[in-house]
Amino acid sequence: MGTPIDWNSYTRASMLTKTSRNGTRAFGPFTVPLGITQIGLAVDITSDADPTKRWDLLLEFSNDGGATWNPYDPWPQGCGRSGGVTLDDKGVAVPEAAIFRQLPEPANALRRLRGSITIVGPISLTVDILVK
Repeated sequence: MGTPIDWNSYTRASMLTKTSRNGTRAFGPFTVPLGITQIGLAVDITSDADPTKRWDLLLEFSNDGGATWNPYDPWPQGCGRSGGVTLDDKGVAVPEAAIFRQLPEPANALRRLRGSITIVGPISLTVDILVK
């Protein structure tokens, strides 16, 4: 188990709750506000007990207004989850799946993020977008 995330050090930028059917959906691109150095997506997985359901998320970064994507390692970034209850090393159900990444060039007004999510479901997701 990794280091716990200090949720209080992040600002919630938005929250989305949606039930989605099977398929892949693209989102963005979005302009990254100046000064933002980190982004996180935290997905509530407490309603995701069905082991046949799955989602995979891919995030991409641009530093030139979207002309090119993923100029830095380790971009693109991804995370995913197969259904079923995930337990921590103490046997307690884990309430969220999260991805947090550094965003380079905080003074660059041309930074963009885009992504896609592939769902094998249907599945209900609550996603918090957190920034720092």
